[in-house]
Amino acid sequence: MASRNGQQQHRRFVNPWLRRLLILLALLAGLWWLLTTSGQSNSNRISSKDVTTARKVLSGTLRQLGKADDRIELRFEQAQLDALMNVASYTAAPLQFSGVISDFGVAIRSDWQLTSNRMISAYCLLLPGDDGFAIDHCKLGKIALPGVIANAMLAGAVKLALASPADQQLLSLLRKGELAQGKLHFVDENASALKIRLNPQLYSARNMARDLLQGDTQFAPDIALYLNHLQQLSLQHPEERRLAFFSRELLLFAANHADDSNTEREYRQAMWALAVGFGNRYFIRYADPQADISQVPQLPKATLLGRHDLALHFLYSAVFQQLGNANISTQIGNLKEILDADSGGSGFSFADLAADRAGIMFAERLGSISSARLAHFDTDDMEIAMMPAVHDLPERLSEQQVISRLGGYQGSGFQALEQQIQTRLEQLKLYQQAQPWPGISTLGITDNRRPASRALIADLHLHSRYSDGARTIADLAELAQTQGCDVIALTDHSDRGLNKFDTSRYQQDILAARARFAPLTVITGLEWNVLPFKGREHLGLLLPDIDDAASLLQQFRQQFDSGANTPYSAQQALDWLNNQPALRQQQAILFYNHPSRKDLSGAENLFDVLQWRSQASNLLGFEGGPGHQRQQGKKNGSYTYHYRTVHGWDPAVAIVGGQWDKLLQQGLDVWGALANSDYHNDTLDYAPCQFSRTHIFSNVNTSRAVFDALRKGQFWGSHGNAVATVDFYASTAEGTTAYVGQRLTVAPNSTLTLTLSLHLNNSDWQGQPVGAPQAELIVIQQDAISSLVLPLQQQTDGRWLAQHQLNSTSSDTAVRLRGYTVNPQGQRYYFYTNPLRFIW
Repeated sequence: MASRNGQQQHRRFVNPWLRRLLILLALLAGLWWLLTTSGQSNSNRISSKDVTTARKVLSGTLRQLGKADDRIELRFEQAQLDALMNVASYTAAPLQFSGVISDFGVAIRSDWQLTSNRMISAYCLLLPGDDGFAIDHCKLGKIALPGVIANAMLAGAVKLALASPADQQLLSLLRKGELAQGKLHFVDENASALKIRLNPQLYSARNMARDLLQGDTQFAPDIALYLNHLQQLSLQHPEERRLAFFSRELLLFAANHADDSNTEREYRQAMWALAVGFGNRYFIRYADPQADISQVPQLPKATLLGRHDLALHFLYSAVFQQLGNANISTQIGNLKEILDADSGGSGFSFADLAADRAGIMFAERLGSISSARLAHFDTDDMEIAMMPAVHDLPERLSEQQVISRLGGYQGSGFQALEQQIQTRLEQLKLYQQAQPWPGISTLGITDNRRPASRALIADLHLHSRYSDGARTIADLAELAQTQGCDVIALTDHSDRGLNKFDTSRYQQDILAARARFAPLTVITGLEWNVLPFKGREHLGLLLPDIDDAASLLQQFRQQFDSGANTPYSAQQALDWLNNQPALRQQQAILFYNHPSRKDLSGAENLFDVLQWRSQASNLLGFEGGPGHQRQQGKKNGSYTYHYRTVHGWDPAVAIVGGQWDKLLQQGLDVWGALANSDYHNDTLDYAPCQFSRTHIFSNVNTSRAVFDALRKGQFWGSHGNAVATVDFYASTAEGTTAYVGQRLTVAPNSTLTLTLSLHLNNSDWQGQPVGAPQAELIVIQQDAISSLVLPLQQQTDGRWLAQHQLNSTSSDTAVRLRGYTVNPQGQRYYFYTNPLRFIW
């Protein structure tokens, strides 16, 4: 009996809930049936013509409204409406808009595809009538909406959006619409200028929503404090233009100004100050509509990755994200690029697109930025932490090129590039927690045997008549031998357009030079125009002795030279080299030639080396001492773009804490002590080995021995032929020693002795006496990069010696060395070694 009563009570409890659930499901099913219809919406395809037309229509309309004097006349055609609908569809995706103008009326439709065969459709018909041009009726799905309700909703929306009296003026003008010959006319014979101003209540409503969602007390805050600090930074650093510098300094200032509860709010104030100061001073109106624009300080134009336009894209998109949302801000950026793809525009730029999305991410993720991590960034770190590399992304594309190469703005190629940008954005370190040290990346088997006592003199970057050089290969070999070269490499340009570069004859001439000028080692190579830079970036490719070198070079040029219309990437080219059967016994070698010559930002070198090294360990490093040294002053090395050489050496290598050091800091074995002539002719260049020399430790002068030493980093580079020998090594108290290119495993906090021993030549390359040498030790640890002077003392045997005690306080430390001598005219001739490491 008790059991039966319990079951009855349970049914009485469950049945009401079940009924309510069934009623709710029925209501939802009914609502689904009322709102949705079967079918698929027509996806609008955007074009640059659409964006151009929409821009002209909107700007022209606003201009007429604002300048009206007694009379307003606006005309709209079907083509203009189509353009407006296509732009609206692209911006508000997945919503799709369409419209039709006829002599009968104007129909506007919007579709939202929910599933493959169900969508929500909204439709309104506007007709002329006794009360003027107005909405006759609307439908939302299967729900009919009478005109009186629809017009009241439209009037309410206009009044909410616009400040008085613009709201009433616009509604009055809308009622004066007329239809004739398939065009929509709005004519007002007694009009006054209509100043479109947004209703301030919109900002109040948005502020309240932000307060509730984010806890911010203000949407566009008082930024005077941060603008003043920006002005002070600009005065203190008058040469500084990088947005990354000002962003880092201002965010650190904000973090110090904040307490634990409002750091994000202070960061947001700093972001708005950056946008107002470096983007557009009128942005301050979003903080205070009555703000005096003249009080915004005058700041220099900021750059991002060396470009002012990228800084503007970044800042504008950050503001658009704050005013709207990330999706709309993204689409605005896309529309701007589509507009540029129209004839007469600057072309579609995926670099601009990346800057747009980086700005959006900056505004979205301010709260995730760690001030502790910011404090460890220098300006270069900050730049690559807030902005992805863009120098390899397509730019200046016409709309026809977007269609033919990428399949259009919704094509698979376009989407692949968008995904590539998104992947790079997600890897930005500004928004990530500190990553563990990646560990050491080695180039090959490294032992700690002392390098060969002999140093071969080499020049691994020469051009002959097969490309743009002035001499034959035989002439070059003879000239190099007379200047003291033991090893040379022919590296003519890989351009497919160089019809005179017959690789078969090229290789025959190299083989003939080997035989004629023995024991001179002559290496086969080429200077590769790396994809996709079309000649802007070069890698020196050196081949070991193989039977079919000519065939391999010809295949490589035809497939992978960036001057060709090729579908391949640099990664595919490197992978192709790695998998050639002819190179199984010994791989080819690559060096990044004159790495900063045409860069806008040092971040490019970091990105390139990391990307190329992820694919091929045979990329050994940099040509730290670039050629064209006969060119003096600001044109030294032909560095005439953004960067200049530093005493003849590339800044990636010559700047302490530069790209070479940052790569070493990440655990990569990268060699940069390579000095070549890049010989083309006697006007630009010194002869091979006359001024620039690479000293390769090898007792045997064969290409195999040379390749082995290069791969191990056992070489050093010099200018001026002032220094004869350099011996740099580290020793433990137990007597274990490591030389350049090698590493020691040591106990934590143990002491190592670093030793530099060098001999000078009696005279330099010009026959002038060589002054006393100076030396500098560069120490690269996981959390710091520093340098110190090594005092050199001359010994009784004529050599110069320096020693330094260094504690192994970091689990990975790389040390490299550079020095110089000074000739009687005050000219410095530098030499550089590769690094050695000690780890625990």
